[in-house]
Amino acid sequence: MSPTKRRKAVAAAQEKYNISQRRACRAIQISQRIARYQAVKRPDEDALRSRIIELACNYGRYGYRRITAF
Repeated sequence: MSPTKRRKAVAAAQEKYNISQRRACRAIQISQRIARYQAVKRPDEDALRSRIIELACNYGRYGYRRITAF
């Protein structure tokens, strides 16, 4: 199960059974770090992603390490 789905499962358990996040994590058997993680989107992330895709299309035989080194 993906981390996003795990976070949703914890939130659903908290809401349904009116329990703390700690107890919900323990019941679902996942780490509290997964439940508390908040993804931070960088302001230049879209531009970087499109540049990486462009390079990968132009240089198809290069691996991800070489593409991201450009």
